[in-house]
Amino acid sequence: MDIYYTKAPEADYIDAVVVSVLQIHVTQPLGDVLVFLTGQEEIEAANEMLLVRLVVVLAVVVMVVVLIIIIITRNLGQSPT
Repeated sequence: MDIYYTKAPEADYIDAVVVSVLQIHVTQPLGDVLVFLTGQEEIEAANEMLLVRLVVVLAVVVMVVVLIIIIITRNLGQSPT
């Protein structure tokens, strides 16, 4: 088990939690991330921020995949459908 923490206090600790969770998810092997927050409001705020950022990330991934498909089909001399 690894424990991650910040070296200095964060002005917006909810945002820091969301960023940290996403970084851990991207850089570490598959597994769970446990975050301790002080109350229901913080949990709901972190959940909402995480969902919004995931939607943005997924939209970017979809755009990149579409661009790759367009580039590949143009390089093959075909027109994208």
